[in-house]
Amino acid sequence: MASYASDGRATPPPPPATKLLVVVTAANELQATSARIELAKRSLPAHTKTIAVADPAGRRIGSGGGTLNALKAAHDLLGDAWLDNRLILIIHSGGDSQRAPSQSVCGKAWSLLPTVPPKAPVDLLIEQLLKLCAGAHGVVVACGDVLLKLPDEPGSLANQGVTGLAVPAPKDYGTRHGVYVSREGRCSQYLQKASPAELERAGAVVDDKVALDSGVVFFDVATSRKLVALADAAIRHRVELYGDLIQALDGGGVASEDAFLALKSDAPLSLRRILYEQLRDVPLHVLTPRDSAFAHVGTSQELLDVLCRPSLFREGLGLHALSQSVGASSEDDGVRGVLLNSLVACGASSLIAGSFVEHSRLASLDVVGANCVVSCVRGLPPGFRIPPDTLLQQTQLSDGRFVCVMMGVKDDVKGMDTLRGEPFSQVLERLQSDDVWPSDTTKTLWTARLWPIRETPEDATRAALLTDDWLGEKLSLADILQQADRGAELAWRDALRDHISHTVTATAPLRIDLAGGWSDTPPICHEAGGAVCNVAVTLDGKRPVGCRCSPLARKELILRIEDTQTCVVTSLEDLGDRSDPRAPCALLKCALVVAGVVDVDGPPLQEQLQHGLELTSWSRVPTGSGLGTSSILAACAVAVLREGSRQQLVEDALKVEAELTTKGGWQDQIGGVYPGFKLAVSQKSDKLILNVKELSSASDLHFVLIYTGTARLARDILDRVLERWRAKEGSVVEDVASLVAGAKRSAAAVVTGDAVVVGEELDKYWTLKKRMAAGAQPPRVAAMLAALKRAGVHGAALCGAGGGGFLVVVTKEADDRAGVLEALGVWKAGASLHRCDVDREGLVVARGASSS
Repeated sequence: MASYASDGRATPPPPPATKLLVVVTAANELQATSARIELAKRSLPAHTKTIAVADPAGRRIGSGGGTLNALKAAHDLLGDAWLDNRLILIIHSGGDSQRAPSQSVCGKAWSLLPTVPPKAPVDLLIEQLLKLCAGAHGVVVACGDVLLKLPDEPGSLANQGVTGLAVPAPKDYGTRHGVYVSREGRCSQYLQKASPAELERAGAVVDDKVALDSGVVFFDVATSRKLVALADAAIRHRVELYGDLIQALDGGGVASEDAFLALKSDAPLSLRRILYEQLRDVPLHVLTPRDSAFAHVGTSQELLDVLCRPSLFREGLGLHALSQSVGASSEDDGVRGVLLNSLVACGASSLIAGSFVEHSRLASLDVVGANCVVSCVRGLPPGFRIPPDTLLQQTQLSDGRFVCVMMGVKDDVKGMDTLRGEPFSQVLERLQSDDVWPSDTTKTLWTARLWPIRETPEDATRAALLTDDWLGEKLSLADILQQADRGAELAWRDALRDHISHTVTATAPLRIDLAGGWSDTPPICHEAGGAVCNVAVTLDGKRPVGCRCSPLARKELILRIEDTQTCVVTSLEDLGDRSDPRAPCALLKCALVVAGVVDVDGPPLQEQLQHGLELTSWSRVPTGSGLGTSSILAACAVAVLREGSRQQLVEDALKVEAELTTKGGWQDQIGGVYPGFKLAVSQKSDKLILNVKELSSASDLHFVLIYTGTARLARDILDRVLERWRAKEGSVVEDVASLVAGAKRSAAAVVTGDAVVVGEELDKYWTLKKRMAAGAQPPRVAAMLAALKRAGVHGAALCGAGGGGFLVVVTKEADDRAGVLEALGVWKAGASLHRCDVDREGLVVARGASSS
């Protein structure tokens, strides 16, 4: 039914939606098959068709030949109406990625980037091209491994003829790339890797910038029809997009047919004459949007530069330091490490600046040096460390065996200058050239057979170091590309992503006790009641305590503590030593029992488990710190095993410690589980009845932590205190009452932001701690406290039970580590100062991957 305007005239129907065809070119049919699989995974706009086209008969036909072949395939697919109301995106997926070998197996265009969620360069490119070509009909050609960032309103490509997309860039870039010379959008010359003098002479430099070719070219409908008519003849030869097609245009910079034919080309003169005759009247335009940028990731070092170095370009693409990964924090120190689809067994570690880890499972990030590319690592040999400036990649081959490449990030793969920074001539002195290269092979690092095949990835990695070992079968990078099991590689990445998605991680801050400690300890808290004021804090900006749980297919329990202990539990008998605090992984074993994962009095473990679990914990503070780590760790362990409120987590952590037969109070768990400042009170009762009040605090309460260099033995101090309480020795009863009263006064001062009173109460608290337990103050600590007092700090005391560990200082200024260090004078030797910030989250449970 027609619709009508108010004047009675028929309103024309809206134009139909533009249909989209995405054509991906490939060097051979194997790459084309992989591209079809990748295209099928994409979520593209409605009315979109996709095809992948290989170079004919596997011959390399150049970027121009690939473009013409893609146009022919589009015409064959859609018929004579192939361009009616349609936009065609031709994406050249690239060759073997020789100079960035870690991207070879899947191809640079399809290798994921650390966006959230992860996307490949081809995904980001399509997003940008659709924005650029909104409403346009015709053909757009682009390189799939180009990273392109356009402004929200980049301008229009809807010009007659051909339009190249340029990006403003510093003039020195022009010597390494193509450059458009234009005036008011009309191109007069196209230059390829011109010298600085040639750029200046051609007028390409304006305000010290050039219009850099982005690799994106738009052909209008009329020009596209001309090109498809030339396709059959052209694709029999090698034709380049720029040298043979763009420079033939009106604006390509060639003054005559003779000048065009004189240009260097692999295409025959007869074909080039036809190209020039058909294209010389087609105008070449240039679109150069402001605030646009692009990067072509050609080498491993360029990959690191794009991913790791902060820039507006990196920010505009939405690249993150952590993407679909668990087990690491990232340092925002100007040059960041990047983690993509990776799992680090021992969390809370930071990837060293400038390195990129993808699709890998590592015990710790401490094994990765600076400026490294680490890809698809399943496991490393014990004690193995990846040196700085190293590219390391493990690959599964089609026969199920593994190979590991371990080369320098800056090694020239297309040459043979260095291997891991060592002159290649020296490497060859230890090898026979015939063993490295077959006699008919061009001698480059790409073709050098250096990488041993082994049964396991760990053995392959160990063998990769032994380049002088001539025994055994070895592959070159070119061989690996041909023999890699791409399906197995993708399956590894998918399995790792699935494993990460089912991972549960709990992290928590530390606690600083400000007043009331010892009154929370049974039986004191039951007989006299207790009250503690404490605060959750980060240490140097980090939450250093945590636990992670991941599912396993096998019905077993793998328990890990940092990278120091590992226990495999396959039967209930393996949990029999859980009540011995000195037994391996004892705390984690107790957490399994308290959380109800295992019933030690139930049927055999294999009958109880539906699947296995891997439980890993970490605490990145020294033993005997006085910051409540073991109790907070118990809460984290239970938190990843079952859901519960903060109150339930505190109670469960107490049960873990009871199962572990360690003695202690309730304030540590509360300090780390609940955020910020809080006052916790327990009633005088046989049962533990806790009331936790979170305190709002003013912002002018500042702390610095000092590690004294001495670990304390809390259990010994605790035993002495409990002996005094049982005997009601001396003033212990009055001291406990004073501790409870002091906690309430300290809480009131926190609420009003009175740092002076908070410091005074901390000093009183320290006096009471010393009375509660003889030996709580070592002579060195006494000297440090005296020096701080003379400097005029608000207050200071050892954390926890005393005897060593960390000392907290209430300072007048925020993060006044410099002032505290000066105040310590000669007593700073052997001590370390740490930033200390109030944590406003408490214990946090996260499911799946994290990003930042």
